[in-house]
Amino acid sequence: MTTVAYKAGVFACDGRIQSEDGTILTDSYNKVRDCGETIVGLAGVVNTFESVWEWAKQGYKEEDRPDGEYEALIYCKRTRKIKVLESEAVGFILLDADSFVAIGSGASGAMMAMQCGKTAKAAVEAVISRNSSSGGIVRTIKIRQ
Repeated sequence: MTTVAYKAGVFACDGRIQSEDGTILTDSYNKVRDCGETIVGLAGVVNTFESVWEWAKQGYKEEDRPDGEYEALIYCKRTRKIKVLESEAVGFILLDADSFVAIGSGASGAMMAMQCGKTAKAAVEAVISRNSSSGGIVRTIKIRQ
């Protein structure tokens, strides 16, 4: 899995990708991308990520949503809202951009760290120290208003 966190206009993600047997394939994969109208952070099975990012570039219509095991944090630049998407769920959870949220195997730890005042980046760094599915380089993307 992974950890992707959002707080105060900043997305942060770990860089670890593991095989099904737990072998670390890389610690420098970027799981958050600017997709034009949106910024999208992904957690889950990495082989679905490219299709989800392409779907986001095409306007992320519910009826065209890609299959696969993933969670997504989607920031819509036009509405300034955060959408949380779970692959098995119908629809989105909609949050204001001043909220904080995290997805992935380290979500609860990241949420607790942000609740205690940590930034999104510091929250992901804290999770990495205790979650073997998260690790490597922490990358950030700042939303430009």
